[in-house]
Amino acid sequence: MNEYILAVDELNDELFEKFGGGYERKFNYCSDGYTETVSYGEIMIFTSEEDVRAWSEETNEFEPLKPFLMRLLWEEIDKLTRVTNGLVANAG
Repeated sequence: MNEYILAVDELNDELFEKFGGGYERKFNYCSDGYTETVSYGEIMIFTSEEDVRAWSEETNEFEPLKPFLMRLLWEEIDKLTRVTNGLVANAG
């Protein structure tokens, strides 16, 4: 199984374990045969065209995908929080 599909499956399993089947947002994997993307809900968090994972000379591999995807998701959440806070501050 491809590493992107495996990571998305594991992340969605964790969501299900924490929130049950009623949680609507999930991680999604998509490929057009050239580029692979991972999204959370409707927010794209990763594209293989811009893979910036750290490369380890010791193991001769990229850093593990699952924690990397979680870090990217948290970065997106942080951006959305700053945008929301800015909008609220400007509205008042």
